[in-house]
Amino acid sequence: EKKVIRDEYDEYTGREYWREEVVNIDTGEMTIMTKLMNKFIVQYSEGEGENALPAIAAHITENARFVLWEVMREIGLGRVLYCDTDSVKIRKSDMDRVQWPLDEKINRVLTVPGS
Repeated sequence: EKKVIRDEYDEYTGREYWREEVVNIDTGEMTIMTKLMNKFIVQYSEGEGENALPAIAAHITENARFVLWEVMREIGLGRVLYCDTDSVKIRKSDMDRVQWPLDEKINRVLTVPGS
């Protein structure tokens, strides 16, 4: 059984553009059908690529987050202005609190833009 999630169209041109997202309720697979500029496009998921190794990418990302967490703890959580999955923003005056290597020649663990 399939269910239409969303149907969009341009009411001014009489459905010259439309898009449907169809989900197979049994498998969860989504198919997206789009009509645009007299072309009909069907997009569907085929799963992971033949050479994909998401476990390795997940492990690397996990370790990077541990490093960021350690850096934030060293600096002091109250001194962190912003953090994301791959960066921490702090004041320049707090740079002396960072214990991780900052020199790209050593490890490239951390880089400081503009330094």
